[in-house]
Amino acid sequence: MAFKLKDEHVCSLNSNVQVIGMRDKQDKGGKKFKALFGFAKRGNTSVEVEFRYPKDEWTAKESRAHCKRHNGSFEVGLIKIASLKLVKAIKVLRSKSDK
Repeated sequence: MAFKLKDEHVCSLNSNVQVIGMRDKQDKGGKKFKALFGFAKRGNTSVEVEFRYPKDEWTAKESRAHCKRHNGSFEVGLIKIASLKLVKAIKVLRSKSDK
């Protein structure tokens, strides 16, 4: 399932890992982005699942190049949800905010 986000570019790194958290990061030039992470099935080492680049700070060209350096799959404005639980949580939050 994919959701369009108009304010972020996305780099998918490990689609077979369930997302459990997100942390703020910076590239070497100081540009900020978010890294979603999870734990691989074997071991308890966290791995990066996805990078999200704010469009007001990153151009598509810049974020695509950063993604390529990390061997990711880049899509402009698309986000791939790795966890059905996360999709359900988003739906619940949206339904509560509509009330």
